[in-house]
Amino acid sequence: MEAIHGLAADDTVAAVVTTDFLRRPAVAAKAMADDITRHAVNEVQFDRFRQLAEIDNAVTRGELDLDKQLEKLLKGSGEEAMGAIESTLQLLANLE
Repeated sequence: MEAIHGLAADDTVAAVVTTDFLRRPAVAAKAMADDITRHAVNEVQFDRFRQLAEIDNAVTRGELDLDKQLEKLLKGSGEEAMGAIESTLQLLANLE
C-alpha cells in the first residue's frame, strides 16, 4: 500500500488512479462503504451540481452567452481566446 501512496502523491495522478480504481464495481462498493469517503464524494458532487446550476442560471438570465464564448474560442486568435476565457472565468467568479 505504501508504494501506491508514494506513486500517487501528486493530486493529479491520485485523481486518475482513483477514477480508474472506482470503475471496478467491487472497489467502488468498498470505497463507498467508508462513511468519510462517501461524505467527501457527496460534498464534491453537490458542489459540482451547484456550480453547474449557477452557470445555467447565468445563461438563462442572459449574463453568460455560452455560444458567443465558444465562438470566440474557436475563431479567435490566441489572445482573443484567452480574453474570452478570462472574461468567462471572471463572470463565473462574480456569481459565487
